[in-house]
This record gives sequence, structure tokens and C-alpha cells, in this order.
Amino acid sequence: MKNATALGDIDVTIDLVNLPAKDQAALLGHTLAADGSMTYASTDVAPYVCVMFSGTKASGKERHAKILKIRFQESEDSYETQEQSPKFKNPQISGKAVVRTFDHSWKRTLDEDETGATADVVSKFLATVEPVKA
Repeated sequence: MKNATALGDIDVTIDLVNLPAKDQAALLGHTLAADGSMTYASTDVAPYVCVMFSGTKASGKERHAKILKIRFQESEDSYETQEQSPKFKNPQISGKAVVRTFDHSWKRTLDEDETGATADVVSKFLATVEPVKA
């Protein structure tokens, strides 16, 4: 008998308010002109990317994580009306992560307080660009 397991949807959302335009263009497949203007075309295709983030654990040490293969998409701009003036909400992009077919991985983590997580190991983890190929 075979055991089958399925990984459900892995949703990731990023606030764009502090993300530079060049990074937004790279994540969404848009074109950024030399003057800083971004062109959104109907033919744009967002690439698969790897995203990395860190957070502080209760121990005070960092946990670093990489979502290994994700494709982002545009979110709708939304406004709230409040006392006769529109209020703009911070724009966001969202994406769904998928399992890499070549090694069946979807996430990699490193806790700085784990045995063996030397400064060199952490530095290499943070500097390593993960492949997002098929």
C-alpha cells in the first residue's frame, strides 16, 4: 500500500509600500523605465522566484526561511471612503508557492540557535540563491 500526501495551497502576501519599484517590476514581470515609471502590459508574465525572510524567535535568535518557488500576481488597488475623502490602502501582491519538481522541496529554514548554525553557516544560507527551475 502506498501512502499519499498532498501539500495544500501555500499563500504568500507582500506589502508593496516599502518595496522598491525595481523589485516590484522583477516580481511581477513589468517593465521599469529609466525615469522610474512602470509599464503594466497585458502580456507581462511574472517569473517564479524564491523569497527569503527572517523573524526573531522568543530566544532572541533569528529564524531564516526561504519559500523556494512562488509566482506573484497583481492584487486589486482598493480604497476606503471615509468622511468624504478616499483613503488608499497599502498595495499588496500575493502568490502561491509550489513544490519544486526536481527535488520535491517547497521551503527551507535555518534557526540561528540550532547546533551547527555557526555564523559562517548562516552567512552561506543567506547568500545562497535557490534554483526555481522545474
